[in-house]
Amino acid sequence: MKRWLVALSFALLGAGSMAGCVVESDTSALLYERCVDELDCDAAADGCYEIDTAVGVGAMCSAQCLDASDCLAIRGGVGAVCYTLVGDPSGISICYEQCDFESDCAVGLSCTDALDPSGALIDRICVPND
Repeated sequence: MKRWLVALSFALLGAGSMAGCVVESDTSALLYERCVDELDCDAAADGCYEIDTAVGVGAMCSAQCLDASDCLAIRGGVGAVCYTLVGDPSGISICYEQCDFESDCAVGLSCTDALDPSGALIDRICVPND
């Protein structure tokens, strides 16, 4: 499992990679849905990324990206974005689904403000809500 830190409502910050355990899975999680490990995610995702927010830690299926054109928007037509999290030593960017409302996000994810390191609002994205 890849581990990411997002200090939402304060700033986007990153953490390093962290290996997770492998469990049996039926690959039932779609892109931007909750997961336990990579085996849970369908083919549109390249991994299960652990997101650490101010309110808890949770994991979601996502894909690495170079820019927003690499990211698929799948719910509500709001869009998807590519962010490199500040502080992540790997420098890897992953896709996040954008949102205007909680209902724009998959079950188990919340629509949260994403701020740049200076504290300026840059977006609203869906992240696990544990």
